Amino acid sequence: MANNEEYCESASYQMIYRMLDKLRKRPGVWLGKPDITKLNTFISGYYNALWDLDVYANKTTLFPLDFWFMHEFVKNKTKSYGSSAGWANLILEECKGNEIEAIERFFEYLYEFRSLKAVSMKKAILTDENILANDKMMFSYKVDTSTIFREDENKADNEYYYIGEKLIGRKIPVYDSPQAVYIIELSGKNGFLCAIETVNDIRVKRYIFGEKQIMGNNKCSESPENVFGSLTTLNTIPCFENPDFNKPIYW
Repeated sequence: MANNEEYCESASYQMIYRMLDKLRKRPGVWLGKPDITKLNTFISGYYNALWDLDVYANKTTLFPLDFWFMHEFVKNKTKSYGSSAGWANLILEECKGNEIEAIERFFEYLYEFRSLKAVSMKKAILTDENILANDKMMFSYKVDTSTIFREDENKADNEYYYIGEKLIGRKIPVYDSPQAVYIIELSGKNGFLCAIETVNDIRVKRYIFGEKQIMGNNKCSESPENVFGSLTTLNTIPCFENPDFNKPIYW
């Protein structure tokens, strides 16, 4: 892992943040009036357009984080139970329904979010037992909904995922050819990220963990130990503010 102190942030990843800088200066031009609900709609459209244009490519450094993580960041800032309501609703609730106050709070949180850095890192080289747990789906799996099934195919319950009697897809391992797990502590006591290194890329879990959630007896369902089992080789490694994994990062 290289120190990339003079890293050049991918222009594609910066597009949404440059747009928000313009919007903050003149919200009336882009939204009509300062309103966090309109802001949320605007960002959702802009964000999805970036994905449709496939501009999120070939990023190997961790920061700036993908804007999606604002959901998790705001969840933690507002001390909410979950992020499914979305950053806009969480902030609006915190501001007791005041749209103007909420949009101001959003930009306060956004500034802190964009300033996040890594302050410590740990790495676990996956053991044969860890890899077997993933490959054999001993603790967790994901569902491939793109599989085409034959009518006469024998669909054993342990190989397929159902909702009621409806066949949804085939169970497959969570990761393809995993090699290592990274635990990254965020600056400002803002929690931890988890990244899985595979043969071809880095997969960052879409979750910001609390200290007691990521490992151990109180770990949450997103914990890497719920895929690989106990990470016995976890050790502290040198940490740079913006780690460069030298492999493409996907969220």
